[in-house]
Amino acid sequence: NDTQTWRATAAYELDLTKRQLGTHRFAALASSETFDFFTEALNEVNLTPPGNATYPLDLTVAANQIWRRTYLDFSSGDPKKRGALDPREYPLQNVNGITSGYRRTGDTSNVQTTTTDSLMLAGQSNVWRDRIVATWGIRRDAQDFWNGSKATRDPVTREFSIRQARQANTDFAGNTRTYGLVFRPLPWLGFVYNNANNFVPQTPIDINDQPMGPRFGQGTDLGVKLGLWGGKINVAISRYRLTESNRTLSDASVTTSLVPAINEIWEALGRPEKFITSPRDSVANTGRGWELEVTANPSRNFRLALNASQTDVVQSKTLPRAGAYLAGNLALWQQNAARPLVSPFTAIDTNINPTIADAIRSANNWLAVIRRAEGRSPRQAVKHRLNVFGNYTFRRNGAWYDSLSVGGGANHRSHPVTGYDATRNFAEVYGGETLVVNALLAKVE
Repeated sequence: NDTQTWRATAAYELDLTKRQLGTHRFAALASSETFDFFTEALNEVNLTPPGNATYPLDLTVAANQIWRRTYLDFSSGDPKKRGALDPREYPLQNVNGITSGYRRTGDTSNVQTTTTDSLMLAGQSNVWRDRIVATWGIRRDAQDFWNGSKATRDPVTREFSIRQARQANTDFAGNTRTYGLVFRPLPWLGFVYNNANNFVPQTPIDINDQPMGPRFGQGTDLGVKLGLWGGKINVAISRYRLTESNRTLSDASVTTSLVPAINEIWEALGRPEKFITSPRDSVANTGRGWELEVTANPSRNFRLALNASQTDVVQSKTLPRAGAYLAGNLALWQQNAARPLVSPFTAIDTNINPTIADAIRSANNWLAVIRRAEGRSPRQAVKHRLNVFGNYTFRRNGAWYDSLSVGGGANHRSHPVTGYDATRNFAEVYGGETLVVNALLAKVE
């Protein structure tokens, strides 16, 4: 991987306090980042198979792979006594008809280039003796994504070709903005409002071998801030709402079950070029909740911080690409529903002479399993969080305990969502709550 980045920044302050128009600050940023990604994997195989049923000319089959062993030998530090592990030290050249070499036996080669250009302008205005503070910002991001070509396969050895760089191009661009207002009618009372959206570039390739595209988000919060006891105790209470769309979904069932079932169909149809090699898809989430923050310094020696939140998250738009992919290919697959699958079978719910019809059913079943979170809280979602920490520092010149700090805290998480109960209309199933308690004992010299 290689990343190159350049940035240019500028700032300006306009002071109009003498005209009773406040102080205004501006900042600008321009940046460009280029990310080059390359991956490759070669396996050692027998380059001279006889071409019979046991050792076919297909170099990608398991029978033609070469495995080297190493051994533990605590009597010597010489690695040569631990087996013929290093192919450079122990090459195989026509040994019992075997000549070894490294070949691309899987579609593991990939090359990508991503360029992201950004422009940003932001400002802050303080008026009415800082009782009103307004902030704003606008930003433009443009992403140029180049993907490598699809791999081809040798008709005899079945080796995969290396992917050529800059063969498929996709551009994304988006504008984001943010604005907020703080109003302090009294020295100890403030009202806060913020609204922002975001554009986050993503580089993963989806189930259709196309870039996922950016993730979009929207957030709003409204709250009140209190400064009590001369500022020794500060309290902030806020209500917020967050949404995000096209977020890359991480679910093991996609790669271990759904996609293998689809690839079984293409293998049975003799269409290996249709295999799905990058099974990424997306999901959308909406969250609403409350947050409480308290920081207290009642004395020079004692400090306390508390944060508590309650969030309700709902998942939606689960795997839209996979659903469209199954629907778009269903007619072709059903025309060949009786065709048997090629052994060995992966992610098929029956091993008794399975057909394409069985693979279609398995793929749809796995899609339904993954979509159980639709309209519910996603896995690992936690509704309640609590963090509290406090410490006291002893101060006495000359005493052994001068500058000694003693403190402790706790972190609590309520029951996370771990799954969905099919017997109760896929209601959320919860795991165990967690409580972590910590202690502090330190002395600052």
